[in-house]
Amino acid sequence: MPRLDSVGIRGNKNRTPTEINKVLTFYKNDFVRPWDGDNAARKIKALYAKEGYQYATVETTTEETNDGTEKVRLVFTITEGTEVVVRHINCEGNTKMSSGDLRGARSETAEKRWWKIFSSGKFDQKKYDDDKKKIIAYYHTKGFRDATITRDSIWVTDGED
Repeated sequence: MPRLDSVGIRGNKNRTPTEINKVLTFYKNDFVRPWDGDNAARKIKALYAKEGYQYATVETTTEETNDGTEKVRLVFTITEGTEVVVRHINCEGNTKMSSGDLRGARSETAEKRWWKIFSSGKFDQKKYDDDKKKIIAYYHTKGFRDATITRDSIWVTDGED
C-alpha cells in the first residue's frame, strides 16, 4: 500500500487551498487506501455545495513520485461550475397563510435581491430543507396540524432571472 507524499489541489478558484485542506484528514506518510481519495472528494464537494456550488465536481488521481519510494501524490482536480443563487421563492396553494407569513417563517433560505446587501442568496440544500420544516412548524403553531408540503421544485437557469 503506497504512502502519501503530498496533496495537490487544482482548479479551485473560489476556495483557498487552506479551506480545502481543513476538510481533508491526510498527513504526510499516511497509507493511501483505494477509497481515501473518493471519501476526500465527497468532503470537498460538500464544502463547495455549502457555499452555493451545487454542481461542483471533484476528480481524484494519484501520481507516483519519481524518487524511488512507494509514495504517491494525491491530486484533486476541481471543476467548480457556476454558483447557484436563489432568485425567487414562490409559495403556491397557501390559501390560509400569506406568502409574506411563510417568508417570515423561513430563516435560512433568502432570495438575492439588489436591495438585500447582506444576503448572498447562495443555495444550501440543508438550509432549504430546514426552512421547509420551519414552514410546516409555523402552520402547526397556527392550528393547522395536517399541513404538509406536497411538492417542491427547484429550477436552475443560467440567467439573472
